[in-house]
Amino acid sequence: MHVNHLNRVLKETTGHTTTALVGGRVAQEAKMLRKQTNWTISEISDSLGFADVAHFCNFFKRQTGLVPGAFRG
Repeated sequence: MHVNHLNRVLKETTGHTTTALVGGRVAQEAKMLRKQTNWTISEISDSLGFADVAHFCNFFKRQTGLVPGAFRG
């Protein structure tokens, strides 16, 4: 399947872009890891494939409205 086709079908079906859907799922996983583990923010960032912690913190704040350190569920 071509990426443009996938993007179009997802947008038509869900009303959300591929980027938004993937970002939402990654944020959901990050929130679960903050709630259910004692991992550091750095460990969560690494486990989710972020190159550095600052990028993860910015992503998390954009998705949830909170910095990761303030979120424990």
